[in-house]
Amino acid sequence: MKKNGVNFWTIPNILTYIRIISIAPMIWLMFLAKGSNNYFDIFFFGNVEFMSFLAAFIYAYGAVTDWLDGYIAKKYNQFSDFGRALDPIADKLIVIAVLMVLCFTKFNAFEVVLAYLIVFREILISGFREALADYNMKMPVIFVARVKTYIQMFAVGFLMAFDRTNIWYDVGFWLLVVAVVLTLYTGVIYMNTIIKTLVGKK
Repeated sequence: MKKNGVNFWTIPNILTYIRIISIAPMIWLMFLAKGSNNYFDIFFFGNVEFMSFLAAFIYAYGAVTDWLDGYIAKKYNQFSDFGRALDPIADKLIVIAVLMVLCFTKFNAFEVVLAYLIVFREILISGFREALADYNMKMPVIFVARVKTYIQMFAVGFLMAFDRTNIWYDVGFWLLVVAVVLTLYTGVIYMNTIIKTLVGKK
């Protein structure tokens, strides 16, 4: 279906819609895995490990479809301004939602600080990207930021899937630390670019 010449129902856009919709059941499973002891637990027989893995599986699905929708858009030329705008919003919604739930269900104080730094950077850079858009300028994604995204993806997946007593949780923790270091590094680079651009436009 097209509206004003925009096709909202391309395959990449549909994958993005599904990714956004999947956030709700993913969060639900994460809270169930915490041990909410409500009648919904009977669906999974109170199996906390299974619920954690299922939530992580949904998260992994989101990560795969994030790559897949970009691949399909390039291969079959299904680009749209709407899709370009919606895709990064979906990515940030998933990351922020998962990190916030982990703050309530698994994270200790230090891990909460790490999550806050990631969320803060995502919101800050997104806001300034909008400011650059007013000047008809785009801020390209640098290579280090892509590396950060992949490391962060694996970190969050491990932290979702495994209990704190599992060695893979420790792997996820240290990956998260690396992701935060890269988050701060790329954040500084982006802010420097943004400030120079905005000052130069005045």
